[in-house]
Amino acid sequence: MYKTSINKIDAGIMGFWAVVNESEGDNSGLRLLERQWVKMWLKRAFAEIAGAGV
Repeated sequence: MYKTSINKIDAGIMGFWAVVNESEGDNSGLRLLERQWVKMWLKRAFAEIAGAGV
């Protein structure tokens, strides 16, 4: 599922911000569950970066 979501983001040439902040009627092609996964992934990624002191 994760790879599919990332491929959809890449294919749509959109940024993570657009995926996370668009409404249900967006044009990203991502379903609600996929957008929720992206939000969780970004939160964890930023936590790891912050933990590394970057």
